Amino acid sequence: MAAVGLSGSLGAETGPVLVFDVSPTGAAEVPLLEVMADGTAVVRMPDGTAAAAAVGPARLDRLRRFLEEETGIADLDGAEIEAAIAERTQAAGRVFQTADAPVTRIALRTGGAWEEVAFHGTALAALAFPDIEALARLRQAELRLLDLVEELRGR
Repeated sequence: MAAVGLSGSLGAETGPVLVFDVSPTGAAEVPLLEVMADGTAVVRMPDGTAAAAAVGPARLDRLRRFLEEETGIADLDGAEIEAAIAERTQAAGRVFQTADAPVTRIALRTGGAWEEVAFHGTALAALAFPDIEALARLRQAELRLLDLVEELRGR
C-alpha cells in the first residue's frame, strides 16, 4: 500500500484514502484504483500502466459512505468469510477451491486508521455461497468499485 499521512496544522487528509485491487496476489505494483483525499485518482489501465483520473470530492464522500455504511467494510474479515465457507462445505461434504482466482483487496482510510479486507476468489465464492452475508457485502463493494474503474478508464 502506498504511504499515507496527515498534512499541515489543519490535519486534513492527504495521500490515498481508498485503495482497491483485484490481482493474482492482491498486491499489484499499480492497484486498480487509488483515490486521494482530494478526489483525484490513479487507475490501472488494461496494459498495466497508471493513468490519472478524477472521482471528485462529493463522489468520494458518497463512495466512502457506501463502503462504511452499506457494506460495513470495517466489519468484513476475509478469514471469517473463509471459515463460513469451510463450515458450509464441510457440512455438505464437498470441496470448494479457487486456485486461479484473483485476490480482491479494499482498503479505506477512516478517521486516520485503515480498514482493509482481502479475499481470494470473491466473485466465484459469492456465486457459490450467496447465503454468506459478509461475502455478499464484499462482492457488492467489489462490483461498485469495478464499475468505477471501468468508468474512469473511459469505457
